[in-house]
Amino acid sequence: MKTILIENEGATLRVLQQLLATCCPEVQIIGTAHSIASALKVIGLHPDAELLILDVELDDGTSMELLDQLGDRTFQVIFITAHDRYAVQAFRYSAVEFLLKPVDGEELAASVQKVRDQLDKDQLLAQLSIMREMLRSAGREKPRKIVIRDRENIYVLLIEDILYLESDGAYTRLQLKDGKQILASRNLKHFETMLAEADFLRVHHSFLINPHHITHYDKVNNCVTLSGRETAPVAVRKKEALLALLDKIR
Repeated sequence: MKTILIENEGATLRVLQQLLATCCPEVQIIGTAHSIASALKVIGLHPDAELLILDVELDDGTSMELLDQLGDRTFQVIFITAHDRYAVQAFRYSAVEFLLKPVDGEELAASVQKVRDQLDKDQLLAQLSIMREMLRSAGREKPRKIVIRDRENIYVLLIEDILYLESDGAYTRLQLKDGKQILASRNLKHFETMLAEADFLRVHHSFLINPHHITHYDKVNNCVTLSGRETAPVAVRKKEALLALLDKIR
C-alpha cells in the first residue's frame, strides 16, 4: 500500500517509519513531508499514493487544510494527534482512523488493516465531512451525526434518529426510530462515552437510551417507553439520574 507520511516532528516521523517497517510490511513509504506546502509537492509527485498518515498539526496549518487543497483526489487516511479533546471526539464520531501519540505499533497495524478494508470513496468522504463539521464547532454545539460500522457497511446516522443502544456481547445493537436495527462492531461502553454529550444515558448495564424519545416512564415496573413502542429497563440505581436528566432537557 503506497503511503505518504506527513509529520512535522522528526522523532515521531522516525518512529512511524520504524513501526511501519516492523509491523506493516504491506506498506510502502513513497514520500514524507512536514508541512502543507511540502505535502502538496510530494503528493503531486506520486499520483499512485493510496494512504496518507498525517499529523493533525503541521508547520504551516492543519491536516484538514491540506485535505481541502487536494480537490478531487481521495486517499485513505490515518490521523495522528496528541490528546486534543475536540479532535479525538471528531475522529470517534466520524469513525475515521486515528492514533494518539506516542504511536503504538499494534494500533498502527490495526488502523492500516482497517483502511485497507475500506474501499468506498463516498463513505470516506461522508466520514471526513462529519469530522470537519465537528472540528469547526469545536465544542460549541452538540454533535448531530455519527458514523456506525458493522461487519460489512458504514452508516451515517442522525443522532436524533437513535432510540436506544443495547449491549450484545462485544457488539452493540442500535434501535432506530424507523424500526431498523444495526449491529455495531463496538461495545456499549464505547458509545456511552461518545454519546454523553448528546444526553444519552446508561439506564441499565445493557441499555443506553436517548431521553429525547421517552414518552412514558413506569416507576413501578422500572422501565421507559421510547417513541410510544420500544421499552427499555431502568436499573433502580439509575432512577435519580434519569429523573434529573428529564428535568434538564424538558
